[in-house]
Amino acid sequence: MVLKVLQVYCQLLQEPHVKDGKIAGISKCRKSWLSKCGKAGVIALPTCSTPVVLSAKAIKITKHSKAFTIISSHSSPYANFREILEELTDLTSNINGKGYLLGGDFNAHSQRWGYRNEDSRGKQLQEFIAEKHIFLLNSSDSPPTFEHNNRQGWPDLTMVASHALAANCEWDVLEEETYSEHKFVKICINSNISSLSSARFKTAQVGHCKFVNLFKSKVQALKTLFPIVIMKKSLMKQPEPFTLKSTKLANKFIKLNVTP
Repeated sequence: MVLKVLQVYCQLLQEPHVKDGKIAGISKCRKSWLSKCGKAGVIALPTCSTPVVLSAKAIKITKHSKAFTIISSHSSPYANFREILEELTDLTSNINGKGYLLGGDFNAHSQRWGYRNEDSRGKQLQEFIAEKHIFLLNSSDSPPTFEHNNRQGWPDLTMVASHALAANCEWDVLEEETYSEHKFVKICINSNISSLSSARFKTAQVGHCKFVNLFKSKVQALKTLFPIVIMKKSLMKQPEPFTLKSTKLANKFIKLNVTP
C-alpha cells in the first residue's frame, strides 16, 4: 500500500522480503519498521523526517501541527484472528481518538469488500469495525487486490478512524506490475482536513447529570435524524446531524477534555 497524507509519503507492507531481520531492497535514506513476526511493516520516505514509533508496525507523523498514525497489519489464514483483532484494539485505543489509518492483509471474506461469501473472519472483522466506529475505504465493487492465475481476492483492506477522514480519502487499486500476486493500493488523504481528532468530554465532571436530563428531553426529536442511515444499513454512513446536536448539548454542561 502506498499512502500520501499531509504531503508525507509512506508505504505499508505485508509479507515483505526480509533479510537479517530487516525489510530488504530499500534505499538507506528510507526508514523502516518491521513487526516481530516479519509479516507487517512500514516504510517512511525522506519527506517523513521525524516519525514517532508507537510499535514495530505503527508510526505517528506530524506535519503542520497535525498528527496522524499509520498502522500496518497482516493476518495469516492460519493465525488466531481474534488475537490479532485484540492487538489492534489495544493499539488503536492507545491513540486516544486521534486520526489514524489501518491497512493490512486480513485474509477475511465478506461481500462488503468484494467477496461472494462471508467467512468467520469476515464476520469478526465487521464486528471490529462496528465496535471501533471506524470506516472501511474498500467497497463491495472494489477491484480485486489479489490475482493469481484465475483466482481473485480482496484480502487487502484499508480503514480510517473517522467519517471526516473517509470522506477526504482517495482509494485506488493500481495496475502497475508488482511482481507479486498482490496489487498496489494507493491512498491519498486530503491535507486540508481541518481536524483529525474529535472532542472528548469528561463525563465524570459536574454537569453530566444536567446533560443526561436535557438529552432525554431531545430523544424523540433526534430519532427523526436516523431513518436514512438505518434504511441504508451502511456502517460508512454516520448520522452527522445527530452527532452535531449531541455535541452541542454536551458543550453546555460537560467539561471538554483537552488532554491529547
